[in-house]
Amino acid sequence: MITNDIGAALRAYGRPDTRRLGLRSGFPEAQRFIYGVATDAARRVRWNEVIALLRKWAAKPEDLEDEGVKAPTSTLILHAVSVAGAMRETKELPAPRRVTPTNEGGLLFERWDGDLAEVLEFLQDGSCEMKTFYRDRLVQRVPLHLVRPSRTL
Repeated sequence: MITNDIGAALRAYGRPDTRRLGLRSGFPEAQRFIYGVATDAARRVRWNEVIALLRKWAAKPEDLEDEGVKAPTSTLILHAVSVAGAMRETKELPAPRRVTPTNEGGLLFERWDGDLAEVLEFLQDGSCEMKTFYRDRLVQRVPLHLVRPSRTL
């Protein structure tokens, strides 16, 4: 199913199953990770910083190229901008701590807290995957079927 409700897709697929990880749902580390600890204003400011960085990259994606590293396309970066904007508006999803291009022309949104880490990967073909790691071990990998923008910068 393809959806443009990013929040619903991530709530359905992108949250780690804390029982599977051996954590109680009330366990502070799991609660902080799943819901975040930042105030809404601080969370929104961080999302705005992420979106501004992505827009800068979309204007000149060739600046991201390096030896052996393929730059993401403007279309892919704009797709990440639209996803970031939708995630910001859910008012419950914390912003990534790091946004970085991949070696294969994709993008990563990464966030972590203690032993838990989440990675939203935008692949070169425009698809997305949500990966959850516990103590550096992949415990969940789910493709997200999100509507991709057809416009370019």
